[in-house]
Amino acid sequence: KIIDQTIEATKAKNYEIVSSLNYAHEIQKALLPREESIKRCLPLSFILYKPKDVVGGDFFWFHKIEDENFILICADCTGHGIPGALMTILGNSALYQIIIERKIYEPSKILNELDKIVTANLKQKNNKYKTIQDGLDLAVININKNRKEILFGSAKHKSALFLEGKLIELKGERFSIGGSGEKNFTQQKFNFNEDDALYLFSDGYVDQFGGPKDKKFSTGRLFELLNQIHQNSIQEQQKTIEKEIND
Repeated sequence: KIIDQTIEATKAKNYEIVSSLNYAHEIQKALLPREESIKRCLPLSFILYKPKDVVGGDFFWFHKIEDENFILICADCTGHGIPGALMTILGNSALYQIIIERKIYEPSKILNELDKIVTANLKQKNNKYKTIQDGLDLAVININKNRKEILFGSAKHKSALFLEGKLIELKGERFSIGGSGEKNFTQQKFNFNEDDALYLFSDGYVDQFGGPKDKKFSTGRLFELLNQIHQNSIQEQQKTIEKEIND
């Protein structure tokens, strides 16, 4: 009888936890931009969003500054599951404050201001207390379709850019947002043509284990795949990448 009571209590607690996580998932999903909003501004685009857990630490962010000018962000917070999800809330809130309220649009300035907000909120500059050293890695791009110009800034977050068929590996800075130490984020400028392609991705793809030898997918393998498919239609690219990671 005691064992039966323990099992029932465990089931009830498990149901409560799962229900809370599922509700948290809906809240986190509501914070993400709608894919159709991005496609209206960038028709030749696709998004693959596959959280490892019910809630997670990866998110994307989008803002239309004006016609033909947009901010697009791909972010990866430290931690998985609930800790990572809490960091995404902080990241989303800070980006809203910086970009929408304060109207800061240059990637380097966005990154520098984001670092200030994260370190302040997590009290990472105060040596009197044991502080949380979490943060986030992200790539920030400002796309101007009229000028055919991309401004790129990154905090320890790789991206892939194909200009006239040639792959350029975008690395950004070697430090993350948050944590201790002095930082100064910079940005790069690129001019693009209609057939060029840009890919933002979190390390969830390249660090995915699988295959017969249970090895990481790896950045090199992803770049090789993108090199093979970047001239295909957007629909074909999405199907190929999704199939590859599922396999």
